Amino acid sequence: MEVSVKPQIPAPHNYSRKWIDAPPMSSEEKKRLKQEGWVIFYRPGDVQQQRWTVREVLSLGYVIGITDLHVLLRCPYFSPQSHRFMDKEVLVEAVSAVFLLQRQELPTVVDVSVACTINDALVDGEHLVWSSPLVLHPLVHGVFQHSSVRLGVGSEALSGCLVRDRGYQVTANNGVLQARIPFGADGTLARAVEVDGRLFKVISLDLFLMREWQDDLWPLTQQRTFRLLHSPYLPHTPEVINDTVCSENIFSITVGVFPWEMSFKTLYIGGEPVSWPEAKNQALHISQIHYKNGSYSYQLRVPFSYSSISQKRIRGGYRRLSLAFILTLSLTPNAKELNYSATVVCDVKEAADSAPWLEGRCRESGVQVLLHYGSRERPWELYVGGRRLDWELVELGGFELELEEDYLSVELPLFAPGMTYENITLQSLVAKVEVSVVELDTVQVQHSLTQRCSFPVRDLLVCLPEGRMVVVVDTSRTLPPTTPNSTTLMDPSCGPSQTDSTRALFNFSLNSCGTTQAMEGDYLVYENQVVYTPDLQPTKEPIIHRHSPYRLTIQCRFPANHTDLASFWSPVNSWVLFSPPPSAVCDPKGVVSVVASTTMVSPRMNPNKTSLLDSRCRPMETDNSRVLFIFTVDTCGTKSRIGANYVTYENEIVLLQDILSARQAFITRDSDFRLTIRCNYRATAISTLSVDSVPRGSILTPGRGSVVEKRQDKTRKRKLWYDRLKGNKFCWHTFFIAQNTGCHCNHADVLFFILVPFSIECQGHHLAIFMLLSGDSQPSFKALGMSYATGEFPITEDNGAQCGYTYRVYPMMAVAILRASYFSCYTENKDDMTFTFNFHLTTVVNDEEVAYNITKMCSPSHPWADQEVTCEENYMEVSVQADLSCLNTQSVKDVPMVSALPQAQEAVTSFWQMMFLKQGEDLVVLSVDKAKDLGYFFDVTPGRMVFRAPYRQPHSEVGTVSGLTVEMIRPAVFLQQRLTTMMVDLVAACTQIDEVYENGTLVWRTPTVMVPLVFAHSEFRSEHVDIGVMGKSLDHDTAAERGYTVDVGPEIIEISIPSNAEGGIRTSFVMNNTYHESYFVDLYYEHTFTMDDGALEGRLRQFKPMTTPIMFHVPFMVNLTVLEDRVFTVYVGSFPYDVDLVSVNLNGEYLTVEDAIQKGYEISKVPHDNVTHAYTICVPFEDPLVSKLYYVEGIQQYSLSINYTLHIMPQRDEYFYFTTVVAQILDVYPPSFNGLCMENGIKFRLDHQEFDRLWVASIGLFPLTQELADTRGYIMTNSSQNLTLDVPLFAPGYIYENISLEHISATFEILIRNAESLEVVESSAKTCQFTTPELLLCAPNGIMTVVSDLSQAKPDALPSKTTLLDKTCTPKEVDETRVLFEFALNSCGTRVEVTNDTVIYENEVQFEPSLTPEKNPIIMRDSAYR
Repeated sequence: MEVSVKPQIPAPHNYSRKWIDAPPMSSEEKKRLKQEGWVIFYRPGDVQQQRWTVREVLSLGYVIGITDLHVLLRCPYFSPQSHRFMDKEVLVEAVSAVFLLQRQELPTVVDVSVACTINDALVDGEHLVWSSPLVLHPLVHGVFQHSSVRLGVGSEALSGCLVRDRGYQVTANNGVLQARIPFGADGTLARAVEVDGRLFKVISLDLFLMREWQDDLWPLTQQRTFRLLHSPYLPHTPEVINDTVCSENIFSITVGVFPWEMSFKTLYIGGEPVSWPEAKNQALHISQIHYKNGSYSYQLRVPFSYSSISQKRIRGGYRRLSLAFILTLSLTPNAKELNYSATVVCDVKEAADSAPWLEGRCRESGVQVLLHYGSRERPWELYVGGRRLDWELVELGGFELELEEDYLSVELPLFAPGMTYENITLQSLVAKVEVSVVELDTVQVQHSLTQRCSFPVRDLLVCLPEGRMVVVVDTSRTLPPTTPNSTTLMDPSCGPSQTDSTRALFNFSLNSCGTTQAMEGDYLVYENQVVYTPDLQPTKEPIIHRHSPYRLTIQCRFPANHTDLASFWSPVNSWVLFSPPPSAVCDPKGVVSVVASTTMVSPRMNPNKTSLLDSRCRPMETDNSRVLFIFTVDTCGTKSRIGANYVTYENEIVLLQDILSARQAFITRDSDFRLTIRCNYRATAISTLSVDSVPRGSILTPGRGSVVEKRQDKTRKRKLWYDRLKGNKFCWHTFFIAQNTGCHCNHADVLFFILVPFSIECQGHHLAIFMLLSGDSQPSFKALGMSYATGEFPITEDNGAQCGYTYRVYPMMAVAILRASYFSCYTENKDDMTFTFNFHLTTVVNDEEVAYNITKMCSPSHPWADQEVTCEENYMEVSVQADLSCLNTQSVKDVPMVSALPQAQEAVTSFWQMMFLKQGEDLVVLSVDKAKDLGYFFDVTPGRMVFRAPYRQPHSEVGTVSGLTVEMIRPAVFLQQRLTTMMVDLVAACTQIDEVYENGTLVWRTPTVMVPLVFAHSEFRSEHVDIGVMGKSLDHDTAAERGYTVDVGPEIIEISIPSNAEGGIRTSFVMNNTYHESYFVDLYYEHTFTMDDGALEGRLRQFKPMTTPIMFHVPFMVNLTVLEDRVFTVYVGSFPYDVDLVSVNLNGEYLTVEDAIQKGYEISKVPHDNVTHAYTICVPFEDPLVSKLYYVEGIQQYSLSINYTLHIMPQRDEYFYFTTVVAQILDVYPPSFNGLCMENGIKFRLDHQEFDRLWVASIGLFPLTQELADTRGYIMTNSSQNLTLDVPLFAPGYIYENISLEHISATFEILIRNAESLEVVESSAKTCQFTTPELLLCAPNGIMTVVSDLSQAKPDALPSKTTLLDKTCTPKEVDETRVLFEFALNSCGTRVEVTNDTVIYENEVQFEPSLTPEKNPIIMRDSAYR
């Protein structure tokens, strides 16, 4: 809290006199007052007030500032002299104090009290509410006169208009000043937090409040409050909106709203994580709906045919489809995961032509699968766990079958074949079975089901197909009981992975933990034991103990050493193609590719000794445990046979045995290994051919003279399955490895690449290995010693420089590169012409760790130069010919070398030594071993001397050549041979500047003459400069075609490579819903030059990886709409070439591009010259999806919100672009009828306008339609130009006024209503006067009006003498012949009669003549008038 006041003496009001009169003081106190002043703190109700010197107050943590203009006091909250109190239920903290100052020889008292409101904000509905007392009493003296309040955010006050626009409110009621801030208003900040797995939001505002007032003491007081307001944690529960229309056969769900800090991570449907490529194939789509405040929702559309949707038959011929999903989102910045789950159902009527479908149920001892036949009379087959259901499988697995009239029930025991197991714990295990039904005629999967069931675990032994054993043992049954966490397997280091009080769980592979192998008949038995051996403590005296060892033998049995069968059907979905193990592909063109594992064979076999039935067909690739065969169905001894509807091709993988002669008989366990592969192809009708008529190249290979049944193979006409791999990310990596101009993947390439995910190449004077990364794992390389150099050398990014290895990992490109110098440490060198490398590689392939031993032999691509300098990424290497002539001091111009010679001669020995020359420093002489300890490498090969040094060594120096940074190291090696000192210069120099990115081009510069390499020689001449990529030089035509340029200047060579040029790697990805890209190229530079009149040849090569900065592309929108066309035309661009538009969301309606085009929306791709493109979409104003609004009077508004879903191809990374376009058409007013009085009614006319459809005409509450006109007797004519309406007098809808004997005023009104809201916006009323010779009018208000003409009465009736049935009801108006009566229906004797559905009110106009009595009676003919 801080207060600043002007120290002038206030006006002497009565109330303020106590601040002016100084208290009595002693002379000492007056002296101290004059020197520094006093401070008096007081609190309400305190009688005694203690004086403090300024120095004492400063020691309490207060800040005091006194100038000629201001007196300042600053104090922290909770300071020693502060006090808190409640005012109007609001918490206030105050410090009440006065300064006693000596000013102008007079003691002056200055009030420096300060008070602040310190309460927190409250939440009222959707508002933050902060309160403060209107009058802060410690700051007010006397009468308070409120002046103004200003509200702001941060430290800035807002204008009144801006406060209103943001929805802020400041009110003063009952002495409390209250600020109300709506959630989401400008200036507020919404933050999402996670607490115990739940999502909350916190709304905050940096409030600034400034108040001004005056009182009896101060003419103006200004108080500023800075307060960070924030709400408590408010639960934020996203809603699930089910928009599903069951008749559309697709679930449509919207989940939201989510704050901007949350991002999508995973979607689970039916317990299965969604694989997006497969989801795309099944038409599943998830899109993001963005809102203006940055939040968003997810819209999920899942077709009923999606494989993870469960189905169940219910009563009435209906099926219940259930979609259970879990949406996992990540909350930044801590990556907290939150799950939102829901289940939606649809009950659909069984269709007349329904395909078979599957239903899964969990039973106590297994899983039940129901196959409902449907109504199609077509053959089908059922597959369980990738195997066709036949009686052999039923008997093998102990399946229970029940055949009912409309379904087949298959009950699988818990440990039956086809079951897989997940999440095995001591509490439970989850069993999963995948079932599919395939229609035989089309070989198409009609429905697939993945059923998961959870089962409790007590004792358990599971032998998993991937070669693992899981066992749960109960140790409580031993006496005495055994402690579970003390048990182990045969290998004591293999303890349980989980334990509880009585049980232990072990999970281990069959080739570990002491597991033994044995053959029992036709089975391979893996055996281990769960054991417990108590520790016996030695004692002086023998003791008796009851702890006996615990042993439980566990076994897994696998069929071995006999024919195994792997049968594959083509074409079928991937659940058949990739059933593990083995894995095979039956290609529609008759090419069979199979990968088989030999790890389960005992004794172990050599994969290289396998073949097909034709022993000449050997594996294409092998590793330690697997083989790859690729062959066609008409080769390699493949057999064929005809089934009911299929041609079956069969071959076998067999083991080739070497039969060795032996003098004595011996026992061998090497029995025949056989694996049968079958491919089944759908065939057409049978035709019989003799063998001689079989066409050349037929897929049948019968014996001579045979008669065969030939069927046309329909699958050969279908699209090759591998074509689906073209253009995807997998092929892109293959393109990178091969450095082709395009992606040309055939099936053999793909399968080979799956097995061997690296490429090896001898390049010039080094070996390169390119390795694709799998997931987050990185490969591990070890260099293996050969012959004289034994041992292993792990290669990492940090430790390879000394030994000549460069290892780099590029995560964004999913690539690792290893380069090895021909003179690297563990490379076998034969006469400097043949170099043999041996590496051990460990990597992850298909989520499994795989090891490879790599051996490669290389030779230089061109002869060695006299001087070879290599500038790698992590080291410099120089090699020179070993037979260079001795140094001649008379002819050498190299002064440093000449000056170093005497010192070398003094230190010379018969062993190589090394001397480092560095400008301005003393010479350093080291032995070769000492130099090696410092990180250097030196070697003498049969023909060369090699030196290698990492960068930034102590003996290297950094300088400039032609203005460019260069690092140089200059060692000289020397030894004594007989009487001669041999000294060799091994100088190396490398450019050390980074590339620059200029105008879409990567540019790297290097000196034309690398002076440190040539300054000891004469007549430097550049022979040629070559550039390339990935360690390989390119010819000049190829480089020019790719756009590479090399500018060789007298001092600098400049190399430019355009971004996205061929030879580099372009990476594009989505981050924060924005397209990002980066381009990487591994530049290879080689400069060949000569020195000393061409006597010496030198070569400088440098590897320079260059990367552009990460660039992002934000689309922009251009509204090309022309109002006169009445069509929205929206341009969105520009998008890079690998971006495809896949769908649009028009005002909440999701449409794929194909659907949108089919519905008539025009979506066009607009190509640009710079290889980018844009999209235009055209939507008519009158389209049902366009929002229409009569904005204000005279303006019709159309709006369209478009959410574009875009994919980066081929990886299908998804991002969105949202935009809204609005069009307003002016001079749009409601229509108006013109009325014309006619003799017998009113005629209305309306001229049609363009926007008449926005309104409807009505008569009262009833729309004006042809039906209404016919019912009421109106005459309506509607043409394309106008509408006319004739309304006869007395037709329904009139309002009558001023009824007299002369005329009647009739008004007819037509209302114009808004077509959507039905609000009245316009009225067309016409009033006309009509004559009234006679009239009978029954008004809706219950008044009857009648005008009657009595002139036709005989004898004459006097109008003035007429009455109604009630004689007291006389005419309202009369003339010579007519009368006007006006009366209520319930008066004047009116009679009421009800007939059917009508109430009739009746009265009479009567005239009865007066009878005059006479003496004599007379006969009269004057009868009464009625």
